[in-house]
Amino acid sequence: MTVTISVHREFAVSGGPDDNLDEHTDRVMEELLAIEDDQLTDSAVGVDLGTGHVEIEVTARAQTFEDALVVADGAMRTAIHAAGGATPNWQVIQIALRAELVEA
Repeated sequence: MTVTISVHREFAVSGGPDDNLDEHTDRVMEELLAIEDDQLTDSAVGVDLGTGHVEIEVTARAQTFEDALVVADGAMRTAIHAAGGATPNWQVIQIALRAELVEA
């Protein structure tokens, strides 16, 4: 059985808004699209340039909910790193994390 989940993370970029944040989030989106496959689809990135608030959402598939969450989390971090960003303290910097089952 395959589990499909939608994962949505919200976080504030440390250091506050940056003139390059719009470009950086565009690169994150490009990197997510580049790694989409059977396990990862429906990537989306949003940003509020006034506050530095970023949202990333993906749909992930795996054998278990936990494995799908690992796929989603890994893809988000990989895209951020590939775009030149960093994710120190990834588990504590988020404002919100939502993961829910998606009907296939």
